[in-house]
Amino acid sequence: MAVTLTKETGAVVTGANTYVNENDFDNYCDGRGLSYSAYTPDQKEEAILRGMDYIENLEWKGTKQDEDNPLQWPRDNVEDRDGNVVDDDVVPTGIMNASCRAAYEELIDTGTLLTNLTRDDLVKRETIGPITTEFFEFANTKTVFQTIHAHCREYLVSGGKTLLRV
Repeated sequence: MAVTLTKETGAVVTGANTYVNENDFDNYCDGRGLSYSAYTPDQKEEAILRGMDYIENLEWKGTKQDEDNPLQWPRDNVEDRDGNVVDDDVVPTGIMNASCRAAYEELIDTGTLLTNLTRDDLVKRETIGPITTEFFEFANTKTVFQTIHAHCREYLVSGGKTLLRV
């Protein structure tokens, strides 16, 4: 399936559906020694879009720069970790890196980022023989992809503690 990636540059690009393209993805992976050579360009592009589904559901600081933009970036009223105002006409490098890592996670394990939850995923207490497991009330029921969040934590509401919109 041929996928068309349209990269958001910070200029509110019409039809944008990603913050990164295949070249950005390749450069990110190459710089970190992540292998992707077994995958076709179509598979990488599809993974980029699946990764975007995850990135777009994170809770970002500030407000969308243009309410008609289908993507969350660029944004107004956002400061970085040092208190510097992020220009409202850019997609920060951290967001692009997080997008690349999300795409990589999706490439190597399709569907890993936004899995469906079942009733079993929400078990509070389970006893098997003499062993009982109970999770804290605040325990996340999903895997936390720390590398993705490390790239963009400074732009997330509560420093990334609120991981996904529900």
